[in-house]
Parts: sequence; C-alpha cells; structure tokens
Amino acid sequence: MLLINQRPNRLLGLSVGWPVSKEVVQSSMSKQARWVGVACVDWDNPTLVASAFYPDDVPQDWYLTYYANYIMACVLSPAKWRSASMEQIQDWLEQTQDNFWFYLLCETPEQVEMAQSRAAAFGNKFAGLVLSAALSKEAVSSELPMLNRGQEV
Repeated sequence: MLLINQRPNRLLGLSVGWPVSKEVVQSSMSKQARWVGVACVDWDNPTLVASAFYPDDVPQDWYLTYYANYIMACVLSPAKWRSASMEQIQDWLEQTQDNFWFYLLCETPEQVEMAQSRAAAFGNKFAGLVLSAALSKEAVSSELPMLNRGQEV
C-alpha cells in the first residue's frame, strides 16, 4: 500500500538502500514536502508472514520491532486497533523508533468516531486515518488527517 504523507517536514520513510543524497533530503525538508512511503496493514498479517519477510529465527513477539527496522509506518486494521489495550499500544510505541507512524484503518463511519478517541493513545506516532474504499472523506466528520485506501491522493 502506498501512502502519501501530507504533513510538511516529516519523513514518513525512504526505502532501505535508496541512493538519496544529504542535499536532496535537506532541500526537500526545507519545502512543504510530500513524501511517499510504504506501509502494510498489520505487521503480523498472514500474507506478510507467509512471504518470508521475517526470518525463521525471529520470534513472533519480535515481528513489530523487525518490521519497524525496514518499514516506517503501519496501517492497523480495525480488529487490531479496536481490541488493543492501552498497555498493548504502549508496548507497540516502545517497540518502534521515534520516527515510526501508525495509521488507523476505518471501514465504517462508526469506526472513524472510535478512532478519534483512540488516536490520542498513539501520541506523536499517530499519523492519521486510512478510510476504506467504501468511505469518502465527505461522508465522515473528523479533524484527523485522512487518506482514502485505493484512491489516488
């Protein structure tokens, strides 16, 4: 999934190994830059796990830390973010570096409402909402940054 970060001067993520010079980063950071980054829906989703992204010797409870070393954002499915306790969210925050971002996927207007109160738990690692293709930004009311899944931004 490609995500466009619309926040200025905040790096969502550069692909590991991209040949980007210090000058390119500095000149882009001085403008109202938009960065393209890659994120998966849940770091432990079956498709990602089956893809051999995680080495066999990485325990399942280390998946998030491993994931965060290579990918700078994660879109949390409604099942994951709605069922997470405050302690679990705190653990996720501790397992990820300071410039890692969490997005909350919302598939219904009710989930958008719930996400607005849940977002605060992620502190400065909260990046915004990702709306399912069935929802439009016009159909929901939120002050939070929103992206539409499956739609160009």
